[in-house]
Amino acid sequence: MEKMIVQSKMFEPKVEFIYVESIIGSGYENDVAKLAIEDKIAYRAARKNMQIHSAIILLMDEVFSGFFTFQVNHDAKEFCLLQSAMDLNKKDKAIYSRMFARLKNNFPQKVCESKK
Repeated sequence: MEKMIVQSKMFEPKVEFIYVESIIGSGYENDVAKLAIEDKIAYRAARKNMQIHSAIILLMDEVFSGFFTFQVNHDAKEFCLLQSAMDLNKKDKAIYSRMFARLKNNFPQKVCESKK
């Protein structure tokens, strides 16, 4: 039987998720725009017309490190995921999953995805 050794991280970052009703006016507008452009996939989140939407802001060790934008449709009882990005040097699937879980906990409606 072969044993698998898994090395754990010595120092886990302090992770914080902040819900903002709109990126505009949250103080994170420039951070979101900069990361969205660097990410090259979530670049639409840099646009002002996209920053009107709600977001979960990710802070790692009290430094802006990512975002998840979404739109809530209260009538249909659903929320639609729009754009997301995480600092390329800090990408961590477990933290990304926790960010999505935080979103689902705040909005337990069904999830739809933007096809744009």
